[in-house]
Amino acid sequence: MKKKFVFSSLLVIVCLLTTISAQAYGFLGNKVPNPKGITYYIGSSVGSWNTDARYGVFAWDPAPEIVIYGQKYTKSQATIRFEYSSTDTNDYATEVSECRCSTSDYSNITFWADFGPLSDDREKETAAHEVGHSLGLAHEDDVPSIMVSGPEWLDSIYPVSDDWSGIRARY
Repeated sequence: MKKKFVFSSLLVIVCLLTTISAQAYGFLGNKVPNPKGITYYIGSSVGSWNTDARYGVFAWDPAPEIVIYGQKYTKSQATIRFEYSSTDTNDYATEVSECRCSTSDYSNITFWADFGPLSDDREKETAAHEVGHSLGLAHEDDVPSIMVSGPEWLDSIYPVSDDWSGIRARY
């Protein structure tokens, strides 16, 4: 009888654990006000990383909640803005939104000097990661995610299940 009770208890616990969601996405305070009309600007300083910046934006386009409307050639008209700085900050890139409030009209992403030595795939992963911050996603280290905090890497240039779940929940 005691063995049956222990076995039954373990079975119930296992069943409950399999129904618990493994999603662990987190949010920053900001989100874009018009997720179906996102525009981006790539400053001339970005140079040869122009493709990586563009990739970072379009990596999120498959989400039905997000629509990349197009590129702007005036910085002040863009939702997401890319620049490059030769300053060595020990970071590859950073994102700073207008505010960490309910909506943020723009977000600046800077590729720093340390961005250059990365592999092509890690440049793309980094750009997509920073755009994730622009969209309001925080770092995520509990489950595989493109939003993993440094110095770790997902080693994928595409957002994964947890990232998409975060976007769905955010927008």
